[in-house]
Amino acid sequence: MLVSTCRVELRPDLRRGYLLHITNLEDQALDYLVTFVVTVHTGVMSSGPPASEVERFAAFTGDAHLVEQPFRRFVGGQARIGETGHMYSASVRLFVGGKRTSRLGIEPPFAGGILGALFGGRTFAFSRLEGYVALRLPPVRSRERRFLTQPQASGPVRVLVNPETRTIYYTGGGRAEIYDDIPPFPNPLGGLAGQPNTFDPPPEQRGYSYLPSRAIERTEPLHIATGKAENELTPDGSRSFTAENVQYAIEALKNEDTEATEYRGAGLVAEPDRAGALIELLGEVGNDAALVRTINQVLKEQKAAVRIRTGDE
Repeated sequence: MLVSTCRVELRPDLRRGYLLHITNLEDQALDYLVTFVVTVHTGVMSSGPPASEVERFAAFTGDAHLVEQPFRRFVGGQARIGETGHMYSASVRLFVGGKRTSRLGIEPPFAGGILGALFGGRTFAFSRLEGYVALRLPPVRSRERRFLTQPQASGPVRVLVNPETRTIYYTGGGRAEIYDDIPPFPNPLGGLAGQPNTFDPPPEQRGYSYLPSRAIERTEPLHIATGKAENELTPDGSRSFTAENVQYAIEALKNEDTEATEYRGAGLVAEPDRAGALIELLGEVGNDAALVRTINQVLKEQKAAVRIRTGDE
């Protein structure tokens, strides 16, 4: 389900973040998956910032949440010649109890404003992220079959969403020059020339000081993509691979520099858990024959000793 647009911005005069309130209208607790898909605008011909830089620019805040997938580049997200946009996505799990409300935000660092300018606040190659936010009910681990997953509910569940943007404007401040006002002195010849009898010299600068800046906070609601605050969300069934996942893996495996694709592989899985993770993942392949052929081709190229077949074979 699409929730709303999203904009995160950091400039010397403002700091803008995104905040989403989710109210679970059901009695049971639910585990939501919030996905942020954003475009980073950079200069023409730029290769785009690394995903780690996007993560530092946009930090997740809020109630009980877990970053399931940090920001990474979209497959094929590299900008072509003449384009300035690079796409990234991140997913965060948000746990919401029955009949309760939780919030999840994405905000830039406190490095803007006059204070940041004076004390060397962190600078980025970009000043904003803009995109959209999607909401899902992902499957959870099955209690009966440990290595498989199951939907969180047997049917659609009611959810109330309230997206908003929170902006802090920095006004005033800056450097103020200090002048000495020199008193006037007599001008004896002024009367003869039809001028004043005193001469007023211009002020003389003797230094400067910094004026305090003022932060003004403003919260504004955003339009909801569905056109209504209360929605019905259908839980996802058992988790399965997609063609996009496989394409991403192929590009990462063929690329010698895995950081170029922001690839996070099995190296992050603890050694005792790797066998269990393999069994779980094999159970998520599904019965898509075309997808299975693609995976088997990659396994063959990687000289793996295993192959996959669908349940119909």
